[in-house]
Amino acid sequence: KPMGRSATGGGLAAPIVKQFFAEALEGVPPKPFRAPEGAVMVPVNHKTGLPARKGQGGTVMEAFKPEQVSAAAAAAARGEAPGGGAQGAAYPAAGAPAAAPRQVATPPRAASPRPQRRRKKRSGFFGRF
Repeated sequence: KPMGRSATGGGLAAPIVKQFFAEALEGVPPKPFRAPEGAVMVPVNHKTGLPARKGQGGTVMEAFKPEQVSAAAAAAARGEAPGGGAQGAAYPAAGAPAAAPRQVATPPRAASPRPQRRRKKRSGFFGRF
């Protein structure tokens, strides 16, 4: 059943969930996020999701597994001097991958089923006329 123009399941459910949790957690103090042991905290641009450049505004700290972070970003997150990079930048260039992408084998596509013809809808008394 259509939900409405430009409506999505998440967009419709979000206000309800927000109200529910606001009431359910009323009076409960918030808990700060604690990164798991071994995680590397990296400043990330909150709009692009890419590592932020030094001094860039609009950033949030995100926790990453060490293997997901480039060496330069990890060194900067630890407060160490960068280990090289373009003009001694503390962070990798925007859009630079943290690791080489893995190739995954994809299964062959199955043949599409033959589309069924729609029957013409009859009108009248129980569809008899």
